[in-house]
Amino acid sequence: PSDYSRQKIALAALLEELKVSSSSPCCVIVDMILNWSEELLVKTGLPRFILYPAAPNYLALSLHARSLYRKKLLPVKFPGFETMKVEGLLPLYRRDVPDAMTDDGHCLYPLHMGFNEHIISSDGILFNSFTELEPELFKALAESFEEIKHHELLPIGPLFPSKYFATKESAVLRSSEEERCQSWLDEQPVESVLYVSFGSFALLTPRQISELALGLEASQQRFLWVVPVKNKSIEELEVLLPEGFLKRTEERGLVLPGWAPQHLILAHSSLGGFIMHCGWNSTLEAITLAGVPLIGWPFLGDQAPNCRYLVDGLRIGVEVIGNDNGLVDSNEVERVVREIMDSPGMKNRVKEFKAAASRAVAQGGSS
Repeated sequence: PSDYSRQKIALAALLEELKVSSSSPCCVIVDMILNWSEELLVKTGLPRFILYPAAPNYLALSLHARSLYRKKLLPVKFPGFETMKVEGLLPLYRRDVPDAMTDDGHCLYPLHMGFNEHIISSDGILFNSFTELEPELFKALAESFEEIKHHELLPIGPLFPSKYFATKESAVLRSSEEERCQSWLDEQPVESVLYVSFGSFALLTPRQISELALGLEASQQRFLWVVPVKNKSIEELEVLLPEGFLKRTEERGLVLPGWAPQHLILAHSSLGGFIMHCGWNSTLEAITLAGVPLIGWPFLGDQAPNCRYLVDGLRIGVEVIGNDNGLVDSNEVERVVREIMDSPGMKNRVKEFKAAASRAVAQGGSS
């Protein structure tokens, strides 16, 4: 049987066990992508809540696209830099809107719309966010989208393990990579280090890696850069990076092949900025743990609209702009790095959101 069939069998068996259990559940919480579970869960008669781990703005955009489809207005055409207006969101440029949302001929469009129907048929939605971060959006979701007007909309984030709120002294270093990072970061001045990481799935071309390296070098800023290489070896880094780069920047840069302890890095006092893809989980980590200005370099999914909100809404970051071929050259890298590392306004604003996140998850908080 397929994976879905096996999962359905397992879920059906669990539900049968719960029928005779002495501790019956009061509701069911299910991930937004598990729409195959809907038929089985509806039969239980229990309230069904969707856990929405992506950015709340992506739900607004997705519901807006559903509305356009029902009005026969897809695919959406964006000549030049025409913008799209979605309730609760800032105007979105063409580069901010995934084709899978606005072109009903796209191969992923049915997948997105299937998730929508799963969400709409539920009793409520749990968001990995907090009200103070996106008050206008949560107001719009509650009032302006007919499909979910009668749903319970509950921001319960940021959803992180308790260790994310542990003090530095209570952290336990478990690997040589963690020890190396901790030792290097401890030697750097407060708020002086730029962290560069694009997560597990975003891969840069060799040309783009070279331009990023040259831009970091020209910026004259301290940096900690995670470069994804297959075997996680220094030899691979030397081949991939510009000749002599590691030697020239060894006094102010640490380049790690393949992996880094992100929680440790983001929680360290020496961190002063973060170049990121704007995936929602990393975005919340950056605000909640680090409280530093961000450079948005989005690749796919909800990353582009997230970047737009961080830059134009919260005003805690800047966006890289590539050329007509999508390449971000070294001059652009140098520009954005210098801008966020010397921006007291951004630093103060993001620290306010960090404090708001801590209040949200505290006893009696909004989440």
